[in-house]
Order: sequence, then structure tokens, then C-alpha cells
Amino acid sequence: MECNIGKNDKIIRVVVAVVLLLVGYLNRMAFGAWQYLLYVVAIILLVTVAIGFCLPYQWLGINTCKPASVAKSVPKAVEVKQPVKKSTKKKKR
Repeated sequence: MECNIGKNDKIIRVVVAVVLLLVGYLNRMAFGAWQYLLYVVAIILLVTVAIGFCLPYQWLGINTCKPASVAKSVPKAVEVKQPVKKSTKKKKR
């Protein structure tokens, strides 16, 4: 299993998981099966964040994780100097 969940995706998953846990705990309407469903979804989100892998993302071919080699090797603006061409024309005297 290789990483397919990026930094922004992890942050969103943690926020959604915390909200689901709070709704399941604080909301009087979410009881019984609904409460357990909220807890299960929140736990699944937190587990995928912890391991950095999401199976549905793999099935769909989604990868929000930047490879470490690409993230570290991106150069800043590089200025390329063009060589000066020498004139082959003979000067008149």
C-alpha cells in the first residue's frame, strides 16, 4: 500500500471525523444505529488518515499524495542563458 492521501485531504478527513464524533455524541436525535454509523464512519476516516491509504481512491485511480521525490526536487525559477552566436560574415574593410 502506497500513500494516496495528501496533506489537505488528511486535514479535511480529520475535521469531518471530529464533527461526526461530536454529532454522534452530542446530538440527541442520533441514537442507536445512526449513532454507531456516525462513529464507524469517523473511525474509518481516522484510520485512513493514520495509514495514508484509501482503498476507494485506489479503485478510482485517485492520488492526492505528492511523491516525496517530486515535492523536494522541484527547482525554483532557473534562468537559462543562451549562448551568443558568433557571426560568420566577413567584415568589409
